[in-house]
Amino acid sequence: MNTLINLDQTKDESLKPDFFTEEAARFFAALNVPIFKSKEQAGDFIETFDATIDTLVSEMKDMATTYSDETILLFGSALGEALRIVFDASWEYSDAQNRWVISRKTLKGDKVEFNVFRKLKKRIENGMDDSIGYYFVVNKKIISGELAA
Repeated sequence: MNTLINLDQTKDESLKPDFFTEEAARFFAALNVPIFKSKEQAGDFIETFDATIDTLVSEMKDMATTYSDETILLFGSALGEALRIVFDASWEYSDAQNRWVISRKTLKGDKVEFNVFRKLKKRIENGMDDSIGYYFVVNKKIISGELAA
């Protein structure tokens, strides 16, 4: 009997939300930089995230390699932590999306889920056509009620 092992931990609903916070901390420790402690620092991280991804993609091309589930987990956890802090949101397992997401309610009371891992994968694959900066601005407008959820 063959057992399939899913290496994509972003889809493991048995994990706890702190797992992704710890993965973000591991990401920053690997870079030897402190993790953000304030909304302002988290916002600054989001603003520079597209350039960080472009550097990653360039380095992967130079090494003739591609991203892995581990890459998505580490970078996505870091991005998710920034969004969690800026939006006063939380990590939740989404049955609808079959993975962990950042979740919060809009000012109108609607629940919104930010699938940071899928967004990151699309950003790596599609470049600036899937900008993290634009994603951030649009989701700020959804939370504030300027755009429909």
